[in-house]
Amino acid sequence: MGVRSRARSAGGAAGSVPGVTAGLGRSSITSMAEVPAACQALADQVSTLDQQYSALVAQVSQEEGAQAWQDLARLGGLRQQLEAAQAALDGCVQANSAALTGIVNVIDATGAAAQGTQTVTLWDVSGASAVPAGQAPVTSGAFGLKGPVPAKPALTLQTTGAAGFSVTGYDFRSGPLPDPLPAPPMRCEMVICPQVVVPPAAVHAWASSFQAVHQQVSLPTLQGSVAVALSSVTVAFAAGTITATATGTINGSILGGTIPLNQIPFSADVPFSLAPSGSPQTGDVVDFAIVGPGPVIKILAGPMAVLNSFLSYLQPFIKDPLQNSLSPWVEQVMPKLIAAALALPQLPPSTTITLRSLKIDGSGITLQPVLGTIGTGLSTFKPVPLPAS
Repeated sequence: MGVRSRARSAGGAAGSVPGVTAGLGRSSITSMAEVPAACQALADQVSTLDQQYSALVAQVSQEEGAQAWQDLARLGGLRQQLEAAQAALDGCVQANSAALTGIVNVIDATGAAAQGTQTVTLWDVSGASAVPAGQAPVTSGAFGLKGPVPAKPALTLQTTGAAGFSVTGYDFRSGPLPDPLPAPPMRCEMVICPQVVVPPAAVHAWASSFQAVHQQVSLPTLQGSVAVALSSVTVAFAAGTITATATGTINGSILGGTIPLNQIPFSADVPFSLAPSGSPQTGDVVDFAIVGPGPVIKILAGPMAVLNSFLSYLQPFIKDPLQNSLSPWVEQVMPKLIAAALALPQLPPSTTITLRSLKIDGSGITLQPVLGTIGTGLSTFKPVPLPAS
């Protein structure tokens, strides 16, 4: 039978110190419910501290003078320990009595990762977009989420309140959880990795490998249709942004065919930012966002006045191909860079990648990745490092 947490009180002794009573008069969930096995160690700690507090109260009640004041100071410190242990026990019992319970195993491979408060969010990913379905704190490495659990659930964990560090992303993104769910408590493991720098050369390599894209654009208000061809891309780095400059040509006609457009050259500057993805789905590691009003398109030849009137129609047909090319490149290159930073040929199977932080400047893209998995795949991983050369 599990140990219950309960308030104890010592019998009032003659000559007791005024204002000192045994126990804390606590009323909590653990005083009314059996303690789950996962919380038994905390319950034992509370019981031990409770007994020590009661014994010291009885002792202080018989003292006076300097000894009494010294033991009162000890009693105050013991009371703080007992309150902290009781709060941890209450959180543990609550976490292990919920519809979906889990434990969090954080492995810090940096030795100095930002510490703070973790919050777990339950998501419903059964629809076209993810919808939050619940939230709970992580207490003493455990969490509990109230029901009902969605038919297709997913989890994210995020750290807040990490003093002195900038944690703008997430610690863990599960993707759709297994069906059926693992036996409770579900184990969420993560490895906080050292920072990784994606050098400008790597992004330049992506730009130079950009495959030409051709798209047909209908312009009903201008009575025409044009074919937009993106032929090449270059990139430039600045604080917080990367600017992709795309060049291409426009072919077609407008105004009912009265104005032909034959191989009209153009360029487009597309400043964009990257941020850690907060999606519970694990496909996208970063979020791509256009900075400012959108691509700045310049017509390099042709009937300028007429062409400038439909530049706004071209913006999505320039932005979307860039994003559609960049996203799969990130998904391909990121695991390789992280594995190399850890001297591994590849990451462990079924490992998800989440970013805690991401910064863009002239040196490239600096990010802190976190590896994640459901189960024990990271804590039991036996590495075979890369050779020295």
